[in-house]
Amino acid sequence: MKYLRLLVVVIILLGGVYALWEFAGPAPADTAEKPAEAKTAPAPTPAIVAKATPIEPPKVGAPVIAPPKAAPAPAVAAVQPAVAATSKFDLKNPQPQADINDCVEQSLLLLQAKDVPGLVKTLMPPQALQRMIQNGRVASMEDAVVMYSSMPDIQLQIMQLQGAMETAKGETPELSADGTQATYKVDPVPSGPAAGGTLGFVKVDGYWYLR
Repeated sequence: MKYLRLLVVVIILLGGVYALWEFAGPAPADTAEKPAEAKTAPAPTPAIVAKATPIEPPKVGAPVIAPPKAAPAPAVAAVQPAVAATSKFDLKNPQPQADINDCVEQSLLLLQAKDVPGLVKTLMPPQALQRMIQNGRVASMEDAVVMYSSMPDIQLQIMQLQGAMETAKGETPELSADGTQATYKVDPVPSGPAAGGTLGFVKVDGYWYLR
């Protein structure tokens, strides 16, 4: 019994010590030694990332380039007839003409240029040249050119023939029945191929010559 009472007293004392310890709380050392639990910051709410819609650049049409305007052609109407006349024939190497109008037109250009060699070569009929060769007056066409060029009144004859040709230009000649003779009525001149108010041409081997 004595030991039982002693055990009960010990238990009561232990209970009181425990109660006192609980009442006083934990020692400061224990509090300092126990690390404070760090509060974990709440995880950031993931931001809702909006899917960027690609913006297409504005469509620009190809620039319309107007075609360059052609510069206005210079006025050449006033000089066209003269250009056409000079470009129609090779005056550096004139030839007999198959058309009577071309024969008159080319002859006028040669007369204006006072081109005696060109006139002799294009207006002298082949038969006339042959007769001059047979008569011993000339030996060739070149000799005939020299002979006519050296005539003292050649400039006067050129002037008279030019006046007759200008009258005949653009007119319709009278043709012979076989078409080998063409005669123009022109203003009378004192002498020369247009004497008597007429200007005659003959067609030989398809070409017109002065008669």
